[in-house]
Amino acid sequence: PATASRIRRFAAHLVLYLHGEEDLADVAAEVLEPVLLTYLDHLAEQRQRPLAALYAKFLSRDVRLNWFSEFLRSIEEEGEREECMRRADALFPPGDVQLMAQSVVERTMYMASRATQDATARPAAADEPAAAVAAAATGNGGPDNALESSLAALPPHARQPQVSDEDRRTIDSLRVLCRDPAQGDSLGYFRDAVRHANAMIRAFMLDSDGQKWASIVQLMHTQFRTSEPSTLEEMAELVSQRGEVPPGWASQAQEFACWLMYVDALGSYHKWRLAEAKYKDRRAQDQRLEAPSTGARSSDAPLLALHHAATEADDQLVAVLMDAEGGWLEYGVGDAMDAETRDESLEHVRSADMAACRRVGLRQVLGMLHVVRFETGRAHVAHSRNPDVRRYGVEWLDRAMRVAELAASNTTGVIDAVQPQELKRVLQRCKESAMQLLELCPEHMLELRLIPEGDTSL
Repeated sequence: PATASRIRRFAAHLVLYLHGEEDLADVAAEVLEPVLLTYLDHLAEQRQRPLAALYAKFLSRDVRLNWFSEFLRSIEEEGEREECMRRADALFPPGDVQLMAQSVVERTMYMASRATQDATARPAAADEPAAAVAAAATGNGGPDNALESSLAALPPHARQPQVSDEDRRTIDSLRVLCRDPAQGDSLGYFRDAVRHANAMIRAFMLDSDGQKWASIVQLMHTQFRTSEPSTLEEMAELVSQRGEVPPGWASQAQEFACWLMYVDALGSYHKWRLAEAKYKDRRAQDQRLEAPSTGARSSDAPLLALHHAATEADDQLVAVLMDAEGGWLEYGVGDAMDAETRDESLEHVRSADMAACRRVGLRQVLGMLHVVRFETGRAHVAHSRNPDVRRYGVEWLDRAMRVAELAASNTTGVIDAVQPQELKRVLQRCKESAMQLLELCPEHMLELRLIPEGDTSL
């Protein structure tokens, strides 16, 4: 093996020397790329990867782009990949490394989509513990992990057993575009990262009818929420300040902002689920201990936490439904995804995918909003000995009943985005809220008109 390694190295340097000799350049050109590719594969196998750019620069551009893209895709250690990209930045023509980074993500997404089509979905085990679900979804079993806690609080029907290997590889591939701001054109890479992140999330939403929550949350938390500058707004401002803004950037940035809003709403919903679980545990303890009929209960504090978590979740979920900027995920519909190439087919695909994601997302958010309001109201009403707490319960149940108004409102656009049968289910749940309110609080004669007068759209 040692002799073979020396021969490969000698052959690579020999053809490079001959390639530099004017009389022999044509002869060397015939064997240059095969010999260099053999030696480059050897360097990759021997983990001498930082040397690869030094030899790859002599390949023709198409061969170099293809080989180095696959080479970067094979590197799992982030620091080593960044070192290889840094050396390539110095040796390759401007813009080549960024094209390679895009190719890494696109190739990984393509392979993942093929694997998803070929694989059969693994059903979730009915008795799978919530902590194991969260640990699998986040790759971190630590009890203090906030993301794990929120995922563990998901209701059983909404849990994703794990982030699949294909999804994890797809998410991890984005790191090649989330470069250190000190390295190269980091803002250019960030623009590409946003565009590909949007495409990934749309694929996650549509492949699973919105159930790949863990994959979407992990993508946002691991790839963007920890980057510097830490917010999309700061990066978008820097992109704009750099001079020429590429075509289609505004549309991509606005779509990305919609996904950030969606993930924030998911996070607040998960926190509410966790607060609800803690309240139910404490209430069960009170009932076992037969707490006295007067005075404060030990479950009062968890109930207050539940109220605060519900208020936050309500605000975030309503923000998605009532997006003041023009409608959640309606940004940029009709704009070209790849305006640089003027590819109208990609424009239509993106528009159709965004419309489909909007339907799935709004249906989810509407259902979550009703669950938060209805279950929070029932929890408060259960504290019937305290009239002030009971009053909060009545208010929450009333708000749950009025989710129908949000569904019917022309402002939210839900009625146009969600299928009629799905709206029927929402109305049925609102009806159940009204009946529960009358059953639990007959003394409260609340106005039960769900639809504003004159509004016949629903």
